[in-house]
Amino acid sequence: MIKKTLLSVGIILLAAAVPAIAGTSGNLDYMKLDTGWEIYEDIGATHAVGSFAPMALMEDEKDSFSIYLNTYGDVVVFSFEDDNYCELVDTSGTILWSDILGKDEYSHISDLPVGIYSVVKIGSGKGISVLSGDPFAKGLGCWYAVNQYNQPLSTKLYTVGPKASSSGDELFAVFSYEDNNHVIVRNMDTEEVIWEGDLDSSEYNIDIQATKIPQVYDIEASYPVSVMTVCGVNGMYIPAFNGTFTGKNFMAYQHEWSVVPQDCQVIPWEDNTTVTMTEMGNPANVIKTETCNEKGDVKMFNIPVNTAVHIHSDKDISLSQTEWWSFGPDKPYLCGYYMVRGIDPDGLGLGKEFYLPIEMSYGESFSRLHVVAFSDSTDIAITRTPRDGVGINPVWEGTLNKGEYYQYTNGSDNEDIAVLHLVASKDVITSLSCNDLQGSDFFPGWVRYGQSTISEPNLITPVPVTELITRIGRQVVLKYLHMSDGLHADVFDASGRKVSEIHSPEQSGEIVWGQGYGPGVYFIRIESDIQGLTRKVVLIR
Repeated sequence: MIKKTLLSVGIILLAAAVPAIAGTSGNLDYMKLDTGWEIYEDIGATHAVGSFAPMALMEDEKDSFSIYLNTYGDVVVFSFEDDNYCELVDTSGTILWSDILGKDEYSHISDLPVGIYSVVKIGSGKGISVLSGDPFAKGLGCWYAVNQYNQPLSTKLYTVGPKASSSGDELFAVFSYEDNNHVIVRNMDTEEVIWEGDLDSSEYNIDIQATKIPQVYDIEASYPVSVMTVCGVNGMYIPAFNGTFTGKNFMAYQHEWSVVPQDCQVIPWEDNTTVTMTEMGNPANVIKTETCNEKGDVKMFNIPVNTAVHIHSDKDISLSQTEWWSFGPDKPYLCGYYMVRGIDPDGLGLGKEFYLPIEMSYGESFSRLHVVAFSDSTDIAITRTPRDGVGINPVWEGTLNKGEYYQYTNGSDNEDIAVLHLVASKDVITSLSCNDLQGSDFFPGWVRYGQSTISEPNLITPVPVTELITRIGRQVVLKYLHMSDGLHADVFDASGRKVSEIHSPEQSGEIVWGQGYGPGVYFIRIESDIQGLTRKVVLIR
């Protein structure tokens, strides 16, 4: 049984279009610069602190699972297991919605006033994910689905598909990270199979049939996949091969949206980080290479439109596929509208450090940072480095207690286009928005045990993955990640004769094989406690 709850709980506040200012686009998700842009009212940065009313249920119930989020009208709760009792709570502590969800069921709560809320799951387990924003209302947004552990790579994912728009460039895509990966995409409302097929590593399937009322999808796969919904300008982070949003290897596709620039930024977590982008399926075609000299030295790394790419870094990075670098008073476009959660070094959005590229505000199109604390006495310091300038400037320092949140509204000067650096003494979540009235993303959750709070990264076992960097050549290169017992593989020639063995005790690494072997087709059979798979490679002279 597929359960769908369409519950209107308030007067919808997000239907108002952008103010009628010269340069406003009819697509309602970006602003184009023209000669009239300077009529907007210059604003300065503002700060606000609020709090949730004490929620006794979160103090007393063991294993309660809480997801704090901000929304523009829609909250979609997906259930990965049976008997999930969930509640939606506002900042006053009022329960606006509650329901018991079973596995493969979801509820859509609509017409919520713009604001911050909490979805609380009572009882053992962590079997929910939550998409928040306006995926059904305006439907202009980009996001990757996550599972109940906040991971973007999974054998089971739920998400909302794109909403049809005037641009017609929206799409839905499934990416595979392993060979022989059988994937089934279903409509959650009707259980109809939308697409079923097999994908190899670095293959993907794109569905461009957006609908006026977005479809809700249930995705199952033999091996982990990622699932992307795009309808509008960029506003998301790209998953890494390790199953989080921070890593060294990534696979991505850049959709086209009218003539608007589609930005992507490298966020390096270490000094002297080199990042290379190659065409998917053609690693010899190096599209670009960028070096970040210092940790937090954010660089533009735009992906060509209608192109699938591999991105490799020699050190950990996050890839913020959001509008930033190509927008501002000195650019053809002022700002692109989106909402996206921040990503920390652990790659799941729950952490103590964030680098956050933020756009300028434009009149009433506010560009904002939201921060939520889960523990008392959480000290927070935020600084700002201008995109087009130098120097580090203070933004805010303060202390938040459990359930308190901080909101920063950016100014409207070109110098306000910047990278915010947030450092906290205890784990927090963050989100960024431009226009603060549209966009959608999945938000990370927390588990409470009595008075204590435990962040999800400590509870996650990374997904073992392999990737053939070079499949055809004089030698072949195989990368592998998170194999607890190391890599063990046998190599067979085309006749089925075993010709070699590969052993590496490291849990992650890179293997180069083929030296001393003649040209021909070979099969590398990889074994582990979790999976067995075979890679076809070709040695040439």
